[in-house]
Amino acid sequence: MKRASAWAFSHEIPSDVTVKVGEVSFSLHKFPLVSKSGYIEKLVSASSGDDVSFIELFDVPGGAEAFELATKFCYGINFEISVENIAVLRCVAEYLEMTEDYSVGNLVGRADSYLNEVALKTISGAVSILHVSERLLPIAEKAKVVSRCIDAIAFIASKETQLCSSMRSDISSDGMASHQRPVVQWWAEDFTVLRIDIFQRVVIAMMARGFKQFSLGPIIMLYAQKSLRGLEIFGKGRKKIEIEAQEEHEKRVVLETLVSLLPREKNAMSVSFLSMLLRAAIYLETTIACRLDLEKRMALQLGQAVLDDLLIPSYSFTGDTLFDVDTELISSTMKRASAWAFSHEIPSDVTVKVGEVSFSLHKFPLVSKSGYIEKLVSASSGDDVSFIELFDVPGGAEAFELATKFCYGINFEISVENIAVLRCVAEYLEMTEDYSVGNLVGRADSYLNEVALKTISGAVSILHVSERLLPIAEKAKVVSRCIDAIAFIASKETQLCSSMRSDISSDGMASHQRPVVQWWAEDFTVLRIDIFQRVVIAMMARGFKQFSLGPIIMLYAQKSLRGLEIFGKGRKKIEIEAQEEHEKRVVLETLVSLLPREKNAMSVSFLSMLLRAAIYLETTIACRLDLEKRMAVQLGQAVLDDLLIPSYSFTGDTLFDVDTVQRIMMNYLQSENEKHSAYNADDEYFSPPQSDTEKKKVCSVMDCQKLSRDACAHAAQNDRLPVQTVVQVLYYEQQRLRDSMDGSVGWDSPNNFRDKANLSPNELNPMSNEFSILRRENEDLKLEIVKLRMKLKEVDRSSLRSASSSPVIYGSPSADKPPLPRKSFINSVSKKLGRLSPFSRGGSATNPLKSRVKPDKNRRHSIS
Repeated sequence: MKRASAWAFSHEIPSDVTVKVGEVSFSLHKFPLVSKSGYIEKLVSASSGDDVSFIELFDVPGGAEAFELATKFCYGINFEISVENIAVLRCVAEYLEMTEDYSVGNLVGRADSYLNEVALKTISGAVSILHVSERLLPIAEKAKVVSRCIDAIAFIASKETQLCSSMRSDISSDGMASHQRPVVQWWAEDFTVLRIDIFQRVVIAMMARGFKQFSLGPIIMLYAQKSLRGLEIFGKGRKKIEIEAQEEHEKRVVLETLVSLLPREKNAMSVSFLSMLLRAAIYLETTIACRLDLEKRMALQLGQAVLDDLLIPSYSFTGDTLFDVDTELISSTMKRASAWAFSHEIPSDVTVKVGEVSFSLHKFPLVSKSGYIEKLVSASSGDDVSFIELFDVPGGAEAFELATKFCYGINFEISVENIAVLRCVAEYLEMTEDYSVGNLVGRADSYLNEVALKTISGAVSILHVSERLLPIAEKAKVVSRCIDAIAFIASKETQLCSSMRSDISSDGMASHQRPVVQWWAEDFTVLRIDIFQRVVIAMMARGFKQFSLGPIIMLYAQKSLRGLEIFGKGRKKIEIEAQEEHEKRVVLETLVSLLPREKNAMSVSFLSMLLRAAIYLETTIACRLDLEKRMAVQLGQAVLDDLLIPSYSFTGDTLFDVDTVQRIMMNYLQSENEKHSAYNADDEYFSPPQSDTEKKKVCSVMDCQKLSRDACAHAAQNDRLPVQTVVQVLYYEQQRLRDSMDGSVGWDSPNNFRDKANLSPNELNPMSNEFSILRRENEDLKLEIVKLRMKLKEVDRSSLRSASSSPVIYGSPSADKPPLPRKSFINSVSKKLGRLSPFSRGGSATNPLKSRVKPDKNRRHSIS
C-alpha cells in the first residue's frame, strides 16, 4: 500500500493540465498522459508555448467515462476489464493512439489480448461487444473490433453447427433424417439485439464459413419477430394504424433486408412465417420485388398452408373486399376450408368467462375435448347452459384461448414459452385421452418429452414459467419432470467432461483442477430459491460432483444477493423493505445449506462475501457458524480483505467484527490440532514393540495428505513407523513442493483471471527466486526417493535370504531393533524435511529396549 500510494494518490501533486471531454473536465498531469498516449503527446508537442495547461478533446469514443478508464491506465490504477467495456476501451485506445510505439504493454495491446483470449471465445461475448460497437462507429471499424467480432461469431457458429450435424448424422445413420426440422440454436436469441446492417454482415460471414442455409431459418425468424413487433398485420379489413415515418422507414429496411437473406432451400421457412412477412410487406409498402419474392416462396410450399395463412387483409379498405384477393394463391383451397374456418356463421350457444374476458363459443367442440366443461354442463339442472364462469384458470384468458383453439382444430404454435401453460390448462380442463384421442394433455406431454426437455435451457425456461402456475404445475408433474431432465442432462454432461479431462491428463497430474463454470449455469439464476434447491438436490442424487456445484451456487448468489451494501467499513445498515430482506435471508440460508463439503470447492473470498451477507441479514446462528467453520478450513488461502468483516451494529467500539474473526481463528487452530490426532495416536501406540503387521494396520487409518509440515518432518525421521508409511509421507511432501512451484493447490476465485487482467504492467513480473530454490529441493527429493526405493528392495531381498538361512530368536533384544543401514538411510533422507522443528508432546513413554543406547540427535525430539 505504501509503495502504491505515491502513484495512486498523485492528486497531492498539483495538476499541470486540464483535459475537457464533452461537459466534463479532468485535472491531470502531463507526464503520465504523454508517456502512454501518442495523440496527447502530439498535441503537447505541436503547441507553440511550453506551458500547455488546457486540452479539449472532441468526439472521444465512449465519452468522459471511456477517457476516465484510459486515464486510470496511464496512472497505473487497476480497474476491471470486462465484456461490457472492452469495446469502449479498445476504441478510446485507438483514438488516443495508446500503442506499443509509446509504451510497452500499452492499452491497445492489453485490449487486443483480452479480446483474443477471453471475450471472443464465445458467441454471446462477441455479440455483446458487437452491440456496444454499434454506437462507436466508425472508430470501431478502424480498430477492427467489428470485423473481429463478426469473424469470431461466424467461426464458432459454423463450428458448432457442423459438430451438431455430425452428431445427428451419427444418430440417424440409417438415412431417415432427411426431413428434420431446423433446430433453434441456443445463441440465436443474442442476435436480436444487433442492428440490421450488422446482422446482415454476420449472416453473410456465417454462410461464407459454411453455415448451412437450412439452419438460418430459426435465426432470421427470431430477429423478425423482435424487430417487426408492434405492426398490426393480423386485423381483417382495418385501416393502417399511423406510425412515425422514421419508424416505418426503419422497419421497411429491416423487412427488405431479411427477405434478401431468406434461405433458398424449400421448407427452410414455415408457410405461416412467410405469410407473416408478406402481410408486413404489404402493410409497410415495400418494393414490388420484395413482395413478389415472398409470394413465390409461399407458392412453393402451398400444400402446407392453412386458411389463416391465405387470409391476408386488404389495408386499403376500399370497400370491395376485406382481404387482399390479388394475393390469394389458390381459391379452391379457400373453398374447401371455408366450411370449417367460418364457424362464426353458426350462432354461439355458450359464453365462457375467464377473469375479465368473455368468450362466445359453442358447446360441442368444448364438451368433446374437455372433461371439466362436460361435467359442468352435465351437472346443470336445466338443459340450456348459456353461461360458464371459470375460476383460477392457470395462465388466465390467454391460456384458455389456446385451449379453445385446440378444441376448434385451429393451428397454433407450441413452443417452450407456452408449453407449461398449455400442459397446466389442459390438466385444469381435463383434456385427456379419456375424452378424445390425441387430446391436449397427450400432445403437450409428447412435446415435452421429444423437444422441450432435451436441453437444459429449455427445461429451465419451462420450470421458470411453471413457478407462477403452482400448484397445478406440480399436479401435472411439469415441475418434477423438468427437474429430472435438468439433473439427468447436467450429470451426463459433467461425467462426459470429466472423462475427457481424465483422458487428456492421464498422467495423474490433474488432482487439483479448478472447477469449470458450466455454460448453462447462468440459466439457473432465474429460478426461485426453493425450485433451485430441488434442482441441486436432484443433480447430486444423479451423481453430479459436489466440487462442480461451486460455480453454479456462486452465480446464483451473485444474482440473488445483488444490492446488499456488505462491503462498507463500519457503516450502518441501509434500510431495505422487510419483505425483500426476508426473501434474501431465506435465499442465503438455503444456499449455505447447499454448499459442497469438499475442501477448496468454494473460494475463501466467496465464503467471506456470504458471511458478510449473513451478518448483514441477521441469519440464523447455525448459518453463520457454518460459514465461519468453512472459512477456518481454508484460512491459509485468505487475504486481509477476506477477514476485514464490517461491524454493522456500529456501536462505536470497533469498525470490524472482531468476534467473528476470533471464532474463525479458533476453528482454524482446532482443525490444525485435529490433523495431528491420528499421527499422535499411532506414534504413541508404537511405543511398546509391535509387529510389522500391526503397524501397517494402524497406519492404514492415517491420511498422510492431511499432516502438517512439522508432522511430515517428524514422521520421516520416526523409526517406529513402517517403511511404506515413510515413503507415503515423503511422496506427499514432494507433491506439496511441486504444487507450490506450480503456484496453486486449488482454485482461489472465479475472479482470479479477471484480477490478473486488471494488473498494471509493472505487476506482471516473473516469479521470485523462491520458486527456483523449491525447484532444486524438489529435484533432490525425487532423487532421494528413487534411492530409497532401491534400498528398500535390497533390504527386502536380504531379509528374505536371512530368514530362509537362519532362524529368528524372538527373545533376543536384537530382534526388536531395526537394521542399522535402514535406520541411517531413512534419517539421511529426512534431512530435507527435518529443517522444520518437530513438534513434541508431554507424557512420553520410554522404550526399555532402547534405554541402553543413547539416542541420536534426530531422535531426541520424538513425541513417543
